[in-house]
Amino acid sequence: MSGLSRQWFAPAVFGIALVVAPLAVAVATPVHNVPSRNYLVLYSGSMDGQRAQAAIGAVGGSVVAVHAQLGIAFARSGDASFTSRMSRIPGVVRVTPTDRHVMRLPSGDRLQNASDPSEDTPTTPEPEAGSLTARQWDMKQIQAVDAHRVNPGSEKVLVGVLDTGIDYTHPNLAPNIDFGNSVSCVGGTPNTSPSAWNDDNGHGTHVAGTIAASSEHADGLGIDGVAPGVRVAAVKTGDINGDFFLEAVVCAFTWAGDHRFNVTNNSYYSDPWLYHCLDDPDQNAIWVAETRALNYAASKGVVNVVSAGNFNDDLANPTFDVVSPNSTPPSPAKYRDVSENCFVFPSMAPGVVNVSSVGQTALKSYYSSYGTGFVTVTAPGGDARVKTTENPDGRILSTYPARFQTAGKCGPTRNACISACTTDGKCALYAWLQGTSMSGPHAAGVVALIQSRRDNGAMSSSQVIERLKSTATQLTCPPNPYNPTVFSPNYSASAVPPGVERHPAHCEGTPTYNNFYGYGLVNALRAVS
Repeated sequence: MSGLSRQWFAPAVFGIALVVAPLAVAVATPVHNVPSRNYLVLYSGSMDGQRAQAAIGAVGGSVVAVHAQLGIAFARSGDASFTSRMSRIPGVVRVTPTDRHVMRLPSGDRLQNASDPSEDTPTTPEPEAGSLTARQWDMKQIQAVDAHRVNPGSEKVLVGVLDTGIDYTHPNLAPNIDFGNSVSCVGGTPNTSPSAWNDDNGHGTHVAGTIAASSEHADGLGIDGVAPGVRVAAVKTGDINGDFFLEAVVCAFTWAGDHRFNVTNNSYYSDPWLYHCLDDPDQNAIWVAETRALNYAASKGVVNVVSAGNFNDDLANPTFDVVSPNSTPPSPAKYRDVSENCFVFPSMAPGVVNVSSVGQTALKSYYSSYGTGFVTVTAPGGDARVKTTENPDGRILSTYPARFQTAGKCGPTRNACISACTTDGKCALYAWLQGTSMSGPHAAGVVALIQSRRDNGAMSSSQVIERLKSTATQLTCPPNPYNPTVFSPNYSASAVPPGVERHPAHCEGTPTYNNFYGYGLVNALRAVS
C-alpha cells in the first residue's frame, strides 16, 4: 500500500525556513504550578535539537528526549503556561500534552485476544510431548513448513518486534534474539538492559514466536515461526498494562531506523482515540509525530508491518468510534462520528504493510477490520468460532513467558495455555491467542524470508513489498453481507445513540484485490521460491 486513499492533511513542517530569535524573549515567570506532565514539541526550520533543548530549559521545562532527526522533542513541566510560552518560540510548530495520548494493544483486553467470552479454557496447562508443530495450522496454511526446506531465513535479516518486550529465556526464542539491538523505549529514552526489555505482558513474546521461533534450536521442543533462521530484536514499546505511550513509539521507530532493521512488526493502535481526527490540532500533532517517526524508519529501508485492527470496521468508510477515549486510568467511552479526515495509527499510515486476519477456512476473522486502499494482504490470525477436527481451538499457538503459568494469565476467559516438555525435562509455555496482532507477524515473517533470499541484495523495500503482494494466494470475496450478526468484540451498543447502526461487513473487489484480503493470503513458499 503506497498511501492513504481517503483525504488527509498534516502541516508541512519540514521545509519551513524560520529565524530563531534569542531564547530569552520567550522566558516569563510561570503563572502557577500544576502536576507535572509530558509535552510533545514539534519544531522545524532553523530550530535544531540543541536549540530545542535550550528552549525547553529556558521556559522552565526539563528534557525527556530529543529526536533531532525527526524535529521532535519531549519535555516535562509543571507550569500551566508551558504550552503557551513554548509555542511563542520561533521554530516551534506545535506543543501539546501527551499524557492523554496513549498507545494500546487493539483489543478490549490488554493482550488483543479477541476470544469468544463464552469459551472455557483450562485453568492449569496440561503438559504435552515436546513438539507442538502439528498444532500449527497457521504455518501449514501459508506453506511455511515447505518454505523452510527452501529457505528458513537468514541470520543477516533483523526483525524488530515493537511490542511489550520478549521473554529472552524462552527456549524457542533465545538463540535468535539479538541482544545488541534490543532495547526498552518505555519512558521515551533507550535502555538496552535485558531486564528493561524483558516481556512482562506476554503479547510481545507471542508475536516474536510467530515470526522466528525455532524448535530445532530447542531440541525439538515447541513450535516453529515463519522465519526460524532470522534474528529478532525486542523493542519494548508497551508496558506491563499494554499501554503504548507516544514517547515510546517515537523512540521505537527511531531506534529501528538508526539500527537498520529490515522489518518491524507493529500490533497496536494509538490511544486514547482509536481514530486521530486531523481537524483537531492536538490529534493532528500526535499524528504528525507518529508518522514522522514511522517515515524515518522507512527512509532507512525498514519495511513496517502493521495489524489492521480488531473492530470489524471498514477503514475506508468508518462510521463511528465507540471505544474512545481508552486510557489508563480508564475513561468512559464516548460516541463520536469519524470523518474522512480521521485515521488509525499505524494501520492507516502511508507506506505500511497492513494485514487483516483469516481463520482456518481462509475466511475473514469475525473481528478483523478491513478496507479498500488500506489492507495490503491477509494472514492467519485465528477465529475461535471456526474450528476443525484437526485443530479444535481455532486460534494461533505461539510462545509465552513461562512464569505466566502461575501468574493468572492462563485460565477461563483468559488464554488457553500448553506446557510442553522434552524427555530430559526441558519445559516451556505456549498460548492460544487470536487477533490481527497474530496475523501481522505472519506477514512480517514472510517479509523476512523475502529479505533472506540470495538475490535480495538489489531489492529495495518497495520491491520486497511488491513480492509479498505478487506471491500471495488470491482469495475471492465471500457472499454479502458477511457474518451479518457479528460485530466487533469491542462494540459497545450502550455507547451508541438510538437509531445509529453499524452495518455488517461487505466484501468488495476481485480476487486480484479486495477490501477483505487485499492482494491475498501471504504464501511463504512462493515468496522464497
